[in-house]
Amino acid sequence: GTLRSQLTWFNRDGKPLGTIGPPAVMQAPALSPNGETVAVDRLDEPQGTYDLWLHNLSQGADSRFTFDPSNDMFPVWSPDGSRVLFSSNRTGKYGLYRKSATGAGKDELLYETEGVTLPTDWSRDGRIVIFSNTALQTGDDIWVLPLRGDRKPFPFLQTAFSELHGRLSPDGRFLTAVC
Repeated sequence: GTLRSQLTWFNRDGKPLGTIGPPAVMQAPALSPNGETVAVDRLDEPQGTYDLWLHNLSQGADSRFTFDPSNDMFPVWSPDGSRVLFSSNRTGKYGLYRKSATGAGKDELLYETEGVTLPTDWSRDGRIVIFSNTALQTGDDIWVLPLRGDRKPFPFLQTAFSELHGRLSPDGRFLTAVC
C-alpha cells in the first residue's frame, strides 16, 4: 500500500490546529515567504507520477500547478514568492525548472544533468539556488547554481559520503546539510 499523509498545522505545544488540502501521498511541502500558500508535490496515484499543487491558506482552496505527465516535485519558493523552483524528469533527466507562482507562462528549464537533481533552497538575495545531485562516484552531493552570468553550477560539498538537504542561513553566510 501507499503512505498517505495529511498536511496539518500544529501550535508550539503540538496541538493540531487544522488541515490543509486532501490526504495524499506527498513528499516536500513548502510554505511561501508570505505564509499564504503551501506548495506540495502530490502523487497522482493512477498515473504513478508527482505533480505540484498550491494550497491557498486564506481561501482554503487548492489548485494543480504542474501538468506534465512526468514527475514534478520538491518545490522551493523564490525569496519574493513570485516563482516556484522544482525538479522534473520530463526530458529523461532530472532537471531544475522554475515557473511563475501565478501559474502563467511556461516552465523554464534552468539546469539538467545525469543523476537525480533536487532543489533544496534559494538564497534570500535571489542570486543562487542550492540543489543536490546523485553522482555514481560520490553519491549525493550539494551544488550551487548561480542564476546570473553564465549560470554554471559548481559543487559546494562533494565527498565520498552523502550530503543532502543543503539549506542557507538567513544571512546566506552558512549552509547546513545532512551528511
